[in-house]
Amino acid sequence: MKAEQYINLGYQRLLTFEVPGGGFSWFGDAPANKVLTAYGLMEFVDMSAVHPVDPSLIARTRDWLLAQQQPDGSWKPDEAYLHQESWGRIQQSELLPTAYITWALLSGREPNEQPAVPAPVAKAVDYILKNRAAAGEDPYTLGIIANALVAAGRPEANDVLGELLELAKE
Repeated sequence: MKAEQYINLGYQRLLTFEVPGGGFSWFGDAPANKVLTAYGLMEFVDMSAVHPVDPSLIARTRDWLLAQQQPDGSWKPDEAYLHQESWGRIQQSELLPTAYITWALLSGREPNEQPAVPAPVAKAVDYILKNRAAAGEDPYTLGIIANALVAAGRPEANDVLGELLELAKE
């Protein structure tokens, strides 16, 4: 019962960070942060497996993220972060936020689940595949790309996972 209480209190607290107009921010004030919103989406989807989560919250969070997508399928990095020095890597290109948001949009979905990946998310997957070389040998970015591709059910995920294995140091 205590665990359920903590989950409920956490859920209620998370709701206070939703920004009017959509998305989430560190303190619930505009502007919303795309990467933080994607993280919140994954939290709500995971939480829904053990606690009632308003399905409209998940839907509007997904819709808000999709509304931020660029015509080429990417998401631009947010202009400002609370701890900018910690988030610097995310602000260097569209690849990392695009892979992370794609992974979040596919959260809670089995990789080979039908219906197919929604068209806007498929466009993001195409963007990731076209720009994957920009990750270089950065294991963090490659890991996020691998998660997005696995969630999308793409066989190219195996190539990225292979690259990660080659980078491993024992």
